[in-house]
Amino acid sequence: MSNRPNRGLITQQKARDQRRAALLRTGITALIVVLVVGAVIFIISQRTDENTEAAINTEVVEPQGEAITDDAGIAFGPEDAEVTVAVYEDFLCPVCKQFEDLSGEVLRDLAASGEAQVVYYPIAILDRLSSTAYSSRAASAAFCVAEHASDQWLDWQLAMYAQQPQEGGAGLPNDEIAGMAASAGADSPELQQCIADSTYQGYALEATDDALAAGVQGTPTVMINGEPVENLTPEGLREAVDAARG
Repeated sequence: MSNRPNRGLITQQKARDQRRAALLRTGITALIVVLVVGAVIFIISQRTDENTEAAINTEVVEPQGEAITDDAGIAFGPEDAEVTVAVYEDFLCPVCKQFEDLSGEVLRDLAASGEAQVVYYPIAILDRLSSTAYSSRAASAAFCVAEHASDQWLDWQLAMYAQQPQEGGAGLPNDEIAGMAASAGADSPELQQCIADSTYQGYALEATDDALAAGVQGTPTVMINGEPVENLTPEGLREAVDAARG
């Protein structure tokens, strides 16, 4: 019997070794690609987070103006009214939009008739649902409009809810927010700059913390003379106001 190796077997073994080597090289290449892609995604996500954080103006500057209250509200109606209606809203909150669509006119009527002072509190509890901190930017703009053009604030607020962006996106840019103010009749250079710079974003964030610490758990929250209102329909609000007037 011959002791010489079978050339066919050797050839097959070499072919198997070559295939294993090729598969190993392919696997290593794929692993490197996965690691590189993962690193790129991580870097992009980190940069996105950094950009979002950098876009937030955390400086606390207090707005001025007769409509702005000491506790970060924006008031309409007589200051000495027997009834005060406090309305906590977030401009990104879809339920707030529904509430304004349903009962916003009643709030305006209560203030205009003198039956109550209506105080709006723009807060920003939904910044996490926007890639550009839309809630606090919009709240900042609310204080800008209240400071520079309070007579146009309610019309601007109405436009903001009419064009409310969806949660999870970037939200409206500041120039569009300023454009809505201009369309409502508020178009001074000072106001436009205030909105562009998100001047009162830090103030809005601080006001949000204060509202949460005071017991506000969500938006919209409506209180009449300090008591929460459960029925936020037009009828429910009027009944609550009548009851508070005694």
